[in-house]
Amino acid sequence: MDSRYGKENALVLYGGGLCDCAAYYISTFAKKLDERNIFNEVFVGYFSFRALTEEGLIKQWKELNGIVEKVFPGYFGTARETDLTDLVLQKRAIQTCKDNGIGWIFLAGGDGSARQMSEIAESFSKEGIQWIFTMPLTIDGINGGGSLGIQAAVEASLNQIEFVSSTALRTLQGNAFPGIVFELQGRNRDDILISVLDKIRCKNKFADFKLEEIDIISIPANYEWNEQELRKRLNLKVHPYGGRLCGKPVVILLSEGASITMEDVILLGKEEGRKIRSYAIGHFSQVNGFDTDKWLISDLVDEIIQIVCRKLDDKKPFSIVYDQDFSIPRVEKFDYFAERNPRSGYKQELSQDDIQLLAKYTPNV
Repeated sequence: MDSRYGKENALVLYGGGLCDCAAYYISTFAKKLDERNIFNEVFVGYFSFRALTEEGLIKQWKELNGIVEKVFPGYFGTARETDLTDLVLQKRAIQTCKDNGIGWIFLAGGDGSARQMSEIAESFSKEGIQWIFTMPLTIDGINGGGSLGIQAAVEASLNQIEFVSSTALRTLQGNAFPGIVFELQGRNRDDILISVLDKIRCKNKFADFKLEEIDIISIPANYEWNEQELRKRLNLKVHPYGGRLCGKPVVILLSEGASITMEDVILLGKEEGRKIRSYAIGHFSQVNGFDTDKWLISDLVDEIIQIVCRKLDDKKPFSIVYDQDFSIPRVEKFDYFAERNPRSGYKQELSQDDIQLLAKYTPNV
């Protein structure tokens, strides 16, 4: 049986921050795309967009066939520094595609990946190379778009926060309870922060602490908070009887992109008599329960490939978007995610329940 686009090859790439479903998704997509015999050859790329600018990072799927079930979460790697809007790198990337006969690039990743695709898709299209954004894996804060990676980020963040806190909050510094500030990384969005707070509230405990035994403070990126109120929450008066403990240990959850950095929080805490440690929490691999999501990924890949088959003849770049529960796939224009997730100036719309939850933990007047 001849392939539908027998003279063209396809490349499958992952471009986002590491999350545990990424490599499994990419390998499953490449396997099923190859089985459909749509293209002459199916390739996979390593280290994100760098696969197009450096030698040896593109391999035929047939060389890797069989890794789907045992693929490690970070198998294909990631790299954030490659920017194909750079005309020198862009020219090199286009030549790489031509050298390998690649006419279609299937991309999955996060908001940065989607934004870069939106900025270069038209230039590649003029050279006969079409980009398709197949699945948002680490995008957060997008109205009308689901993301497999966001829940992985929430679960991984909370697990790591609780693991660190269970020991660090019992490491006393002088006569004051210690504190920890965690930066929740998610492209200047507050949805990971809110989801973590919601899970803490629902569990009604934090690590092995009762909620009333600790003070949890949230500092969002896009919503108001008050420094003086934060100072009050951190302030510890020296107890007249040296060695006795006063106040509560504190956990500060800081959204990436907030108007205060972890270093600033540490200095502010020191001014108020409190010792604060810091940790950055990004997308983690091997989240508990990932195996239960494999059936979902397999089904999503089947749906996406069906959409791809219907759209290939258009010879235009596009994005595939899912709703929040991944039940309704739809086709949108290639810059769909970039328009809703710009480099700056974005403010997520929160529900009333989310606003109330955030207000409960955020120091404000």
